[in-house]
Amino acid sequence: MPKWSPKINHLAYADDMIIFSSSDETSLMLIMQVLNAYEAASVQLVNKTKSAVYLHHLTVMEVVSKVESITGIHRNDFPIIYLGCPIFYARRNLEYYQPLITKVMDKLQSWQGKLLSVGGSAVLISHVLQSMPMHLLSVVNPPNYVINRLHKLFAQFFWSSSVGGTSRHWASWNTLCMPVEEGGIGFRSLHDVAKALFSKLWSWGTIFLVPQDFGIDETVQNVHEVTLYGEWDVDKLFEMLPEDLAVHILEKIKPPSPQQILDMPCWMLETRGYFSVKSSWDYTRRRDEPRTTYRMIWVKGLPFKIAFFIWKVWKAKLPLDDFLKRVGYCMPSKYWCCVQPDEESLQHLFFRSETAKTTWKYFLSRAGIAVEGLTLHQAITKCWTANVCLRLKPVMQALPSCVVWELWKRRNSMKYGDAVTTSRVIYQVSSNLQALVKVRKPGMDMVPHKWQDLLAMMENFTPKLKVTKVM
Repeated sequence: MPKWSPKINHLAYADDMIIFSSSDETSLMLIMQVLNAYEAASVQLVNKTKSAVYLHHLTVMEVVSKVESITGIHRNDFPIIYLGCPIFYARRNLEYYQPLITKVMDKLQSWQGKLLSVGGSAVLISHVLQSMPMHLLSVVNPPNYVINRLHKLFAQFFWSSSVGGTSRHWASWNTLCMPVEEGGIGFRSLHDVAKALFSKLWSWGTIFLVPQDFGIDETVQNVHEVTLYGEWDVDKLFEMLPEDLAVHILEKIKPPSPQQILDMPCWMLETRGYFSVKSSWDYTRRRDEPRTTYRMIWVKGLPFKIAFFIWKVWKAKLPLDDFLKRVGYCMPSKYWCCVQPDEESLQHLFFRSETAKTTWKYFLSRAGIAVEGLTLHQAITKCWTANVCLRLKPVMQALPSCVVWELWKRRNSMKYGDAVTTSRVIYQVSSNLQALVKVRKPGMDMVPHKWQDLLAMMENFTPKLKVTKVM
């Protein structure tokens, strides 16, 4: 605590109280007199068997015996759990945070992970698992290996839907924790959250960062003391501060108004000047270059599993032959989608096979996009950047996701002996787009299933205005 802050002699929450005191006999007796007076006045007794005295581990036994005899309360060892947070004075150990890790594991084991889709797992991680450590992170700063352990549990559940699962992790957890426009899927890294929450403690403690060799002039307690006749006292600023800080203040910061008596902290990342965890997180988090292509993957109303699949396609994170070769696995290839003796690669499966070419041509030609000469990623980009009316943009944005999703479903069905025709793939893509329109345009009465009819209706659709009659 800063030396000028008020002294804390007790913490109290409901029936849990911590009293800070020296081991001086007079102090201890005065504390017990207050407790005895409270017991006499309220007819409520302090349960000494559930209470404990906490002392430094190097405290001599003579002092320990004196404290126990005066208070009638036995000594206990650190750490102590208070309001769910471990309190200790030694090095931060994993065992102090084990209850939190155990709580997360118990929650995971209670869920039927194998019955969840990838979207269901993502929702539970975002809204349940990642919220469980928030209380702890808001008051203490746990070591990195505790947060890494939690991240490992989250990642195992996301990729394999179980604790200790062995499924391949197609992307690192740090990548998944990036915002969607930066190539992630929108999870929150607890490392970044911990920094943002810990900066809140800095703002409360009025702690600021200065160079290690910079000596603080403790005779100056207020900004007004470095002003002169309403302007900065230039000589005093250069006497107190390093030259670069003094120049920055003179050039960028206005002197305080004469009416202001006490200094007021101002959080420069918010226009109102008040601290917010959101602005702190956005300023301190790990970031990457935003890209429009990543943002186009996620369409409002499109099921998460479909959007996440094209995310994996775009990053080439699928168990196909070309990927397995890159990571060092060479094995006989079996292409499941057609009889062509070709390698099961990303381009062939989703764009060059006969079913893929027919499907892409069916949808793109009716939208005025030529397929010939394109690659898979170019065809996807053409859909995202198509020059269509505003109402059709979400449909064209979701079209590549639905196409690659149905081609992948067909590949898996044929792998296990269930033949799926090309016309069936086209029908399923149209069904997914029809469902998307129904979600995004609930005022549309009859949504056609055929692609050309859907395009025509979306181009000519006029939203119905709801008229409220006022009496």
